[in-house]
Amino acid sequence: MPTSLDTLKTAIAGGKALLVCGAGVSRAVAGGAAQGWKGLIESAIDAAPKDQGEDWSALCKANLSSKDCDLWLSAAGVAQTKLGGCTDPQYRSWLKKSVGTIKVSEPALLDAIKALHCRLATTNYDGLLRAHMGVEAKTWRNPESVAEILTGETHDVWHIHGYWDDPESVIFSRLVQTISG
Repeated sequence: MPTSLDTLKTAIAGGKALLVCGAGVSRAVAGGAAQGWKGLIESAIDAAPKDQGEDWSALCKANLSSKDCDLWLSAAGVAQTKLGGCTDPQYRSWLKKSVGTIKVSEPALLDAIKALHCRLATTNYDGLLRAHMGVEAKTWRNPESVAEILTGETHDVWHIHGYWDDPESVIFSRLVQTISG
């Protein structure tokens, strides 16, 4: 009887595996320049405009010291709103600065991923994986493209939580739910 490892090896060898890469991959290949979700929320809070006398940012940052993900989502939502929401150029500018300009400094892990010849997906907003593979980023906003990745018709990278250069695709807080239905 084949082991789980044998089954995985067979799936990879047969081009049937979907490799999902998270923040750890970006952090490993960018020499620490990539932030985790908490760091991104803090970055958004810092980047958002503040009127004189406003102290909303202190409360949002305090929420990030909690282990309650609802408080993190709340802080992300406030920051996203203060940045003008997902259709505002200020929000896109923040995404570009925080994740869109990250570069690969240590490519060995990406080379190993590429050598697997797997279908690829990422939960990251950055383009490190897609750029290294020489393919396009596809998001939930184009379900046909995602289906083509999953069936092996294309070798693009599925950005599950969105891609920075398509700010409306970025699932940063609960606010995206009002857009997607």
